[in-house]
Amino acid sequence: MSRYTAEEKSAIEAMNIIQARYKCCGVIDEQHGWGGQKPSSCSDYKIGCSQAFFEYIWHYLQIVAAFGIAFALVQVAAVVLVTLLIINLTKDEKMKKELFQD
Repeated sequence: MSRYTAEEKSAIEAMNIIQARYKCCGVIDEQHGWGGQKPSSCSDYKIGCSQAFFEYIWHYLQIVAAFGIAFALVQVAAVVLVTLLIINLTKDEKMKKELFQD
């Protein structure tokens, strides 16, 4: 690695960390961007890091969406229940007025 500048070494180290974390190799695939010298951090990984990162984000996005939908359903149920309560209370008030008018 002595032929690289400090900035290039830093970028290579960062890419090695990313590849180890996401079990991927290269940006697009294992062949792309290495000039024929696949780094040791690639090991047996065939998937590109852009695809691995997309799958990671997609996984958590689905979880967030599921919680959002569940929260929205709870809100809709609360609105329906409050509406039914208000309807019942107004009916009770009308019945009381009719009973006590006589």
